[in-house]
Order: sequence, then structure tokens, then C-alpha cells
Amino acid sequence: MIQIRTEKIGLRGFLAQRKVPGIRPECDCGEAIQTPKHVILACPNTSDNRMEWLQKAGTVDYRVLTSTRKGLRMLAQRIMELRLLPQFAIAREMVKPLAIS
Repeated sequence: MIQIRTEKIGLRGFLAQRKVPGIRPECDCGEAIQTPKHVILACPNTSDNRMEWLQKAGTVDYRVLTSTRKGLRMLAQRIMELRLLPQFAIAREMVKPLAIS
């Protein structure tokens, strides 16, 4: 959750900032740097069900999503669904969909 909130997570924007060899910060969509905020709210490559997901979240404000229990749970689930972070592959298999209350 802290990594999502601070955007210090294993997406290209952060990895390039940390100077990981061979990593460019651009998202696959070519429209922006790959950050959690871009992937969740703006990336055309991850737009499937975005509006439905944001309606369930009750906000389109990234600050609200990262500062509420419901928002953080939904962000974590969405990041795992998008399969952008391979380190969460095992967690995806082990975790049932989170009940959002």
C-alpha cells in the first residue's frame, strides 16, 4: 500500500528513476511515464472496465484512492488484476477477490 501511495513501486517510471539497466520510463501506451496513477486513471492499455471500477471505488481522485481503506484495497486488487507486477503472481493465485465494504 505504501508503494502504491508513494508511487515507489516496480513500474517503469520508478525503475528508470532508480537507474535499473535497460528500463525506460515510458508506458507501453507511449502517452506517459508508467506510474500507478497513470496506469489506474489514464492508460488506454488498462482502460477495460475502468469506469465501472471507478464507480465502485466512488472517486476518480487518486489522492482519495490512496488515502482510504476502500480505495487502497481496490487499488491493490486492480494492480494485481492488471498483471503489471510479476512479483504478485503468487498473491493473485492465493487471494480471493477482496470484499469491498
